[in-house]
Amino acid sequence: MSIIASRTVTIRKPHRCHGCGSRFEVKSKMRYIAANNDGDFFDSYWCMPCHAFYKTLTHEDIGDGLYVGDLLNYPNYKSFVETFNRGTEIIT
Repeated sequence: MSIIASRTVTIRKPHRCHGCGSRFEVKSKMRYIAANNDGDFFDSYWCMPCHAFYKTLTHEDIGDGLYVGDLLNYPNYKSFVETFNRGTEIIT
């Protein structure tokens, strides 16, 4: 997989986070990711806590990829997001 674009954006229409599946309204900050995997193009939007959590995962953690909402299945996801939302520094 090769990343084509990765940037923080202010969304102009509602989007679902690929990591947690939550819906985010217009003017929310999200991370936009566009990638190419063996010739197949795909893009997704990630809320900031999910993007930060995703960056802590290894290839072994991810396995064959992530579907919408899959981050909710990781045992330490909830505590990570709570810490992130409190503004506590997280070492990644």
